[in-house]
Amino acid sequence: MTSDTNQKIRGLLLAALMVTSVFAGSIAFAGTAAAANNLSDVTFNGQTPSGPVSVDEGASASHTISFQVDNVADDGNTDTFRVEFPNAYQGSLTLEDVSVENSDDSSTIEVTGTSVVNSGDTLQFTISPDSNADTVDVTATVDVTVEQPNVQSTTDYGINAEVVDSDGPTASAEDVVVLRVQDTDSSNVDTDSVSGPYYAGQTLLFTDDNMDTGSITSGESITVYTEDEDNADEPDQLALDLEAQTDGEVLIDTDGLESDDYVVLDSDDNLVASFSLVEQRFDVEFDDSTVTDEGSDAQTELDVSSANRAGDFTANVSADGLDAGDLQNIFADYDTSTTDDDDILTVTLNKDQTETVDFTDIDRGDYTFNFSVTDTDAEASDDITVERLNKNYQFEDGSVSVARGGIAEVNISMGDASTGAVSIGSEEDGFVYNASIEDDNDDGYVNFTINTYDQTISSADDIVGDGDDYATGTIIPSTDSEDVPLAAANYDLAVGPEEFYRHDTDDSSDDVGTLAVTDRTTTGVQTWTASEDARSDISNADDVASAIENGTVTQDGTIAQGDHIIVQIQASGLDGYIEAVSTETDSSEVSDAFEGADEGVNGHLNLTIRQTNPEPNRPNKMVNNQTIDYIVDGDNGQVFAVIDTAENDQIMRENGDASEWDDNDEFDVSFDVVSASELAEGDEEVTSSFEMVTREATLDANDDDIVEVEASENASISGTSTIAAGSEIQLRVQSVSGSDNPFVATQTVNVSADGTFSGSFDFSDRAVGTNFTVTATDTSRSSFDEDVEYDGTVVEQIDDSTTTEEPDTTTEEPTTEEPTTEEPTTEEPSETTTTTDEPETTTTTSPGFGIAVALVALAGAALLALRREN
Repeated sequence: MTSDTNQKIRGLLLAALMVTSVFAGSIAFAGTAAAANNLSDVTFNGQTPSGPVSVDEGASASHTISFQVDNVADDGNTDTFRVEFPNAYQGSLTLEDVSVENSDDSSTIEVTGTSVVNSGDTLQFTISPDSNADTVDVTATVDVTVEQPNVQSTTDYGINAEVVDSDGPTASAEDVVVLRVQDTDSSNVDTDSVSGPYYAGQTLLFTDDNMDTGSITSGESITVYTEDEDNADEPDQLALDLEAQTDGEVLIDTDGLESDDYVVLDSDDNLVASFSLVEQRFDVEFDDSTVTDEGSDAQTELDVSSANRAGDFTANVSADGLDAGDLQNIFADYDTSTTDDDDILTVTLNKDQTETVDFTDIDRGDYTFNFSVTDTDAEASDDITVERLNKNYQFEDGSVSVARGGIAEVNISMGDASTGAVSIGSEEDGFVYNASIEDDNDDGYVNFTINTYDQTISSADDIVGDGDDYATGTIIPSTDSEDVPLAAANYDLAVGPEEFYRHDTDDSSDDVGTLAVTDRTTTGVQTWTASEDARSDISNADDVASAIENGTVTQDGTIAQGDHIIVQIQASGLDGYIEAVSTETDSSEVSDAFEGADEGVNGHLNLTIRQTNPEPNRPNKMVNNQTIDYIVDGDNGQVFAVIDTAENDQIMRENGDASEWDDNDEFDVSFDVVSASELAEGDEEVTSSFEMVTREATLDANDDDIVEVEASENASISGTSTIAAGSEIQLRVQSVSGSDNPFVATQTVNVSADGTFSGSFDFSDRAVGTNFTVTATDTSRSSFDEDVEYDGTVVEQIDDSTTTEEPDTTTEEPTTEEPTTEEPTTEEPSETTTTTDEPETTTTTSPGFGIAVALVALAGAALLALRREN
């Protein structure tokens, strides 16, 4: 054996050991670090808070918050720290600086990212310590500028802290600091409790708590200068000359002063105080530049922006042509107060709150609204135009058709109007309905229904929006009208302003249309089947249509036990009667409508599902109508009756005894519209039938019932089943006991509309002659009546003749071209296309396809290399 060969073998074995080490290493490193815990040693502005920290509302100040966290994972991964303020502080925080250090040796730990999140009420920063230790104790320090919210009364706000450790759990503490925000009623700003900068226009109060008061006396001359740019605390230009209010107090009205730094001097030119002024940034804007004088478009919103001032503040508002009463109506959603001026209203504003302004009944015209903040020099304005409401009523469909007894849907475009009226019929028709209508969700449309069975109008959800529109009024029948479903005829429709139909009004209709009531029909009944999964996705008629289109509900006369039967009744004009029955019986169920010729309202429809092959001397089985779920599709003239064959309470004997679903039970389905009803002139009956069959599956195999697969990457295993389309079947292949190279693989497949199923498995590394077993398992709530298990073997090539029996199910496919396109090619396992149609298919394998196979493959490669060298 050559040295070169030895080196190659050695390299391959080392590679094998590396594969092993990767798996072993992943196990060894799991869970070595402890989770972060014990958030403690909190300080606020360098002090350990023993209770709430008092601050004044509206104050802006910088604060320092520090805390320690033990056992933070020292693994180089990201640990996230959060300091959470209450929602009242959203947009009021500015993160100035963050530092983190090792608590043991005070060494600095790099901060990898900082941000203000959660709508601006949370300070967030991250670290990624990696000093070759399992954990590290850290001390975090946060410098933040806070604008305190305005409050109606003194309020406590708790600050929380949280650390999300990269190694898993979270350390957190609530109310690490409690800020007690004081309610200050005075319009003067107490500079002792409110730190600067201050807003130009505010009146500042300096007291002995924050001013050198040694020489300040009542009435003493006080001067205010701008601060010299080059010399701090030195005066430059004289700004104000005033007198002290009382001993130790100076009140400075900053109205008219510019944004700058100022110093305050006593009568001996001694520096006693200093302050900074900024202009309040303030703007207002209406969301819409044009509104109407009534209706939903009379309302818009006022957006207030003030980037450097948080909380509530007041402003005087005025507009030429509007008095205080008009302004109060416009700003009705705001806190307001009147002034001595009849044309000015004081409004409370907040940049974080957007309220509605309403211009209903305001004279049409162009207006400029002027806002001036009451305690600063800030001013803003915006323009808006008030126009007449455009009322334009139109039927979306000028001709509405409905089968007699059904429910007609009328949709009206309202233009800009929110209310109006509709009229249906005429005295000549023997039926008149006049009603008021309202667009309750402000989407510009009103939708309502006409139940032609009981001659009433029912409220219904609007087609476009979520609100409820409605029509209310009075039916005015002629004296010879009968209380029966509306006769088949054409009825006039008209829509216009409120009560346009009255003779004493000048208003007239804006649009007219026709309600066409046609004769109803009963055309057929047929059966469909669906799996439990497919049934769970069905709640209305649209869901049924989608399921049929997707092939998960299929037309079938054979039903496997455990699946659902869906009986489709094709008959128009039933939805109005069904709704009336449900209303009159005070029940959400519609099964009463199908109970047959009972007294009262239960005498129109009759659905009977009855066994035709009872056991000897036993009463026939019948489906219990009270357990059926009904889905009404009035738009398409049909009703779906859904029956669950996994529930034995849905089946009983004719004498009322309990029963159960059995294989080979045969049933007739009969639906009648009885002649005694007002819905039909004579009996209308349609019928169908179905049979219960065993829940089973068979696999495609050779004449010896052995499943054959080729040694390929996409070896197909297929079969047929009686269960409903869309049902899931798990295919499992497993090597025979004692195999030198054991393997197992599973795949979940779906039953197709023709009852077939197919899955693909990778047998490319299996030798011809390898034996295995195949099992098929029904994964739904119901299982196959018998276990499905076949022997299998890997062959060099599958004889096409064994698979020509597959098109047995083509009885539902009337075209004969399909088999001829499949026959010339041996690509019959093109069933791979079925696997791409099933993205939910999952494949799992045992460890036989994992690390063991990798090691064997590497060892085999070593032997092959040796053989080639020799």
